[in-house]
Amino acid sequence: MMNMKRRHEDELEEVKKETARKVRVALKERDEWQSKFEEVSVANSSLLARIQELQSANNALQHEVRRQGQTIQELKNDCDMLETAMEGYKAQYEAIRQEYFQMRERNNSCTQSLQRKEAEMQWILRQMREVAFRARVMADKTEELRREILPKDELSERLISHLKMVRDQYDKVGFSF
Repeated sequence: MMNMKRRHEDELEEVKKETARKVRVALKERDEWQSKFEEVSVANSSLLARIQELQSANNALQHEVRRQGQTIQELKNDCDMLETAMEGYKAQYEAIRQEYFQMRERNNSCTQSLQRKEAEMQWILRQMREVAFRARVMADKTEELRREILPKDELSERLISHLKMVRDQYDKVGFSF
C-alpha cells in the first residue's frame, strides 16, 4: 500500500511537472504572439500613416494636374482667339495694302488719304506684332506647363507602385484590404 501511495505521489508529481512545463511553454508562446502582435500593430500604424501621407500627396498631385489642365485649356482658348484675331488683322492688312497700292497708282496727289492709310497699316502692323508676341508667350507657357505635367505623371506612377508595395506588405503580414 505504501508502494502504491508512493507511486501515486510520484505520478502526481510527474503530472504537476508536466503541467508546469506546459504552462511555461504556453506562457512563452503567448508572450511571443503578444510580441508579434505588437510588432504588427506598430507596422500597421506606420503603414497606415504612410498610406494617408501618400494619399494626401496623390490628391494634391491630382488637383495640380487638373488645375494645370484647366490652365492649358484656357491658354489654348486664348491662342485660338489670338489666331482668329491675327487672321482678321492679316486680311485687313492685305486689303488695306492692296487699296494703298491702287490709290498710289491712281493718284499721287491724294497725300492725306495715303497718310491715313499708312497710319492704319502701321497701327495694324503694331497690333499684329503684339498679337504675334502674345501668341509666342502663350505657346512658351503651354510648353512649359506640358513639361511640368510629365514629371507629375511620373510621380503618380511611383505613388501607385509604392501603394502596391504597401499592399503586398500587408498581405505578407496576413492582413488584407
